[in-house]
Amino acid sequence: MSTDVDDQPMTDTEVAMALDQPLPGMPQAPTVAEPDPTDLHAPRPGAPYGVTTRGKPRKRPAKRAASSPRKRSTPSTRSTTAGPEPVDYTAGARSLVATAGMILGLAGRTTGDASLQLDALTLQVHREPLAAGLADAALHVPIVASVLAWFATTSPYAALAESIGKVGAQIAVNHGLAPAGSLGAVDAQTLQVQAARRTVEDLRSQDLPIPDELLSFAGMLS
Repeated sequence: MSTDVDDQPMTDTEVAMALDQPLPGMPQAPTVAEPDPTDLHAPRPGAPYGVTTRGKPRKRPAKRAASSPRKRSTPSTRSTTAGPEPVDYTAGARSLVATAGMILGLAGRTTGDASLQLDALTLQVHREPLAAGLADAALHVPIVASVLAWFATTSPYAALAESIGKVGAQIAVNHGLAPAGSLGAVDAQTLQVQAARRTVEDLRSQDLPIPDELLSFAGMLS
């Protein structure tokens, strides 16, 4: 006796497939609950543009600060650093020449050698160009620079010694102990004229009247 296929009972798998249900033994997909329309805070699928699913307006992203245009880096010009200024050895050179002239003048006065006194006068006359030459040489010759640097530090003492030497030489000439010309010393008549000129200058600085006789004697009468 034959059995009709349609009369056979359906298996569980076939029943699930027919009912569009998950197969037996297979994990079920999570179900999403439908939003409750009465819940104001429930997400709203299909919310309009600009509104969140919870009905709140979307926040606009903060605007970016306008970026300032980049400054082009210009090549930095190196500042030319000036080197150290050259040392001025003129004061030391003058002190050296004056000291040498003083020594020669004192030696000539002591020994009575007129040539030494003339040498002292030569240094006195040519002191400025000689000092300038020595100062220039000191920039290139270290030993000259060291000597002039030492004389520059002792220049006040050398100037004092030179002044004392000139006064002493003039006093020696006044008393006939040395001839005129030693360390710039002059004869009696020239000394009187120099003194008269100094008196005129003093009177002028104080706006005092000056006698014509004094001006005439000093050779300053116009």
